Amino acid sequence: MRELTILMKFLSAVLSLVLFSHPAAAQVRITEFMASNTHTLLDENGDSSDWIELQNTSSNSVSLLNWSLTDSSGNPGKWRFPATNMPPKSFLIVFASGKDRAVAGQELHTNFKLGSEGEYLALLGADGTLATEITPQYPPQFPDVSYGIGMRLTRRFIIGFRPMHPRTPPGRRPISMTRAGKAAPTASGTKRGLLIRRRNRLARKCWRPGRSRIGG
Repeated sequence: MRELTILMKFLSAVLSLVLFSHPAAAQVRITEFMASNTHTLLDENGDSSDWIELQNTSSNSVSLLNWSLTDSSGNPGKWRFPATNMPPKSFLIVFASGKDRAVAGQELHTNFKLGSEGEYLALLGADGTLATEITPQYPPQFPDVSYGIGMRLTRRFIIGFRPMHPRTPPGRRPISMTRAGKAAPTASGTKRGLLIRRRNRLARKCWRPGRSRIGG
């Protein structure tokens, strides 16, 4: 079962390169969706509604007022956004539940559901221009497996990391970190030994927690 899930995710990534269309000027795009959600993400009513994820790729806030999502190429304005601002580089989840909720500042729900058998899906700007289009339709979907584009993300540790600083144990000369195989200069400027030769027992004594830093 695990191998099948991995295969489906791989095929989804390959097909997304073909089916996802993002005009170069589009600041907001569909990055991912789930058309057969059984327990992965619950909405405010506790229902496992299908969902669509949007990303603001720009460095500026974008107003989604009168932008639209649709599952019909013949009805581009099927469901319109209320006054919603997306901060730079942010993500937004819209539930494709059929509940039709478009109130600013509250959980958003389209007036249509996603078909697990595959269908058309698009995001359009307020002027009707296409921001993302999946055409002619996305492939059949599997329960609790999302479908989307490949993304490269940068991870930054915010809190919880305590940098370590060297401490000289009693009766030992000070040492410093250096490349493997290079001599480590001491405080007096002389070269003493190789760091890679230090045993674990000594290493445990030579380090103490430093002050916490935010942002790395």
